[in-house]
Amino acid sequence: KFKGVEFLHKFDHIFWFGDFNYRVDFQDHGTVMEYNAVLKIIKEQQHVEFLLPKDQLTQQMDMQRVFVGFKEAPISFQPTYRWVKGERENSNKKNQNPSYCDRILWKSAPGCEMKVTNTLYNGIFDLLDSDHRPVAAAFDVRTCPPYVMRSTSNKSGRGKMCLVALSDVTYM
Repeated sequence: KFKGVEFLHKFDHIFWFGDFNYRVDFQDHGTVMEYNAVLKIIKEQQHVEFLLPKDQLTQQMDMQRVFVGFKEAPISFQPTYRWVKGERENSNKKNQNPSYCDRILWKSAPGCEMKVTNTLYNGIFDLLDSDHRPVAAAFDVRTCPPYVMRSTSNKSGRGKMCLVALSDVTYM
């Protein structure tokens, strides 16, 4: 049915998540002084104001160079990369600044754009098994025609909820 159709055009909604490896990029990156300045910004909870404008993924998406048409919920959490594994402190390994490497994006087919509502987007800083801290997101996703919810057994009349969850996800 979809032969010859590009992969990204075969679905109503696509959710793309993982370690995208984009960094917070400063003009004079890689210095210890820059690293300490970034840590101070994070400690003072000014990361949204000062770090996000330097985020490479956001810049590339704004210039429509990558993930064209994808959306991301507003980031309000601190950077998820450059942590000491097993501890609650940042690492200066390789003189890399803390960054927002771990992300969740989504894209909807034309006519279905208003069917996805992001209800949660946050870093999970209690999981210490990596130098990355995972991100979590939740979405309210409505079906698009010709698909309809058949059950109206709940009181809202909106049909049954479908929960999709990933667990025991490992990285290589």
